[in-house]
Amino acid sequence: MVPDIVSKNANSSGTNVGGFLGGLVGGGLGAAIGRSLSLNSSTADVILSITNVRTSEQQAMTEGHGDKTDIGFGIGGGLGGIGGFGGAGVSSYQRTAIGQVVVLAYIDAYTKLVGQMGGLPSAAAQDAPLRTLTMTRPGAMRTSPSEKGKVVRQLDPGMDLYPTGNTDGVWREVTDEDDNKGCVPNGSLAMAQ
Repeated sequence: MVPDIVSKNANSSGTNVGGFLGGLVGGGLGAAIGRSLSLNSSTADVILSITNVRTSEQQAMTEGHGDKTDIGFGIGGGLGGIGGFGGAGVSSYQRTAIGQVVVLAYIDAYTKLVGQMGGLPSAAAQDAPLRTLTMTRPGAMRTSPSEKGKVVRQLDPGMDLYPTGNTDGVWREVTDEDDNKGCVPNGSLAMAQ
């Protein structure tokens, strides 16, 4: 997966709506609002692509966009005609790190990429591959969970096998690299490292 930031702008637009609102309210309150309310917007655009490392061929590509608008608000005032005495200020966050907007853009691109690649199956946990097993000693893969089952093939120590998830007592159903399927005793298997 190759990430790429196409563009990012920590201050793509800024608007002081306080002046408009202050004019509507009028008086001292209108003047306070007029100096203290603002909107700032940040944007980012990114690209995620998946490239096959063996063939260097691009398999999929998506674009993502993130934006965030911050509202700033501040109030200041004085008491009893004594300028500055009793002054108070209230302020929300006015700017966020552009990194947050870039992350939103990557989440957008990744979500689109998952959909483009076919998404997740409805039973993702059940369809997830199980861990690889390794034969610890010589043995045989059999057609049924019994020593009397017909031998599908002989297995050597160190061979990798893939569990299907089915078990019967001390037997586990597995497949090999050639898609042969059969049963092997659990005592002959260990988790691959």
